[in-house]
Amino acid sequence: MIAQVRNAKDLFAGLLFAVIGAAAVVIGRGYPLGSASRMGPGYFPMLVGGLLILIGLVVAVRAFAAHSEPIGRLDIKSALLVIGAVAVFAAGIERLGLVLSILLVVILGYAANSERKLTELVILALVLALASAAIFVYGLQLPFKLWPELG
Repeated sequence: MIAQVRNAKDLFAGLLFAVIGAAAVVIGRGYPLGSASRMGPGYFPMLVGGLLILIGLVVAVRAFAAHSEPIGRLDIKSALLVIGAVAVFAAGIERLGLVLSILLVVILGYAANSERKLTELVILALVLALASAAIFVYGLQLPFKLWPELG
């Protein structure tokens, strides 16, 4: 008797986790592993990759137990907006600074949402920009520019 997939979303998500985890393990194998007390450069990728494979297997197995609604059509416009938002962030972080880059990525990413609300967008953009600045620049003291250089 062949088991029937009842939740295709979980199956695909689990397989994606497992594939990304396997890639991390394969890449991590090329670096010295070290030990738990003296971790080498391959330790973290191997650990995270193994955990991703485990999570992927658990999620994929759930696909045979729980029912869900069928997967809908791929919304190309939304996917391109999200990918574009990440590309704009990557291209703009050096020139525009952290705050403006975060604001742009949130605005572009939020445009992919079919149920847009202006107040949600403003609150989300401001909170993420302020939290990013607080965590990365002030908390972790990473060398990000907050704003573009004038002049």
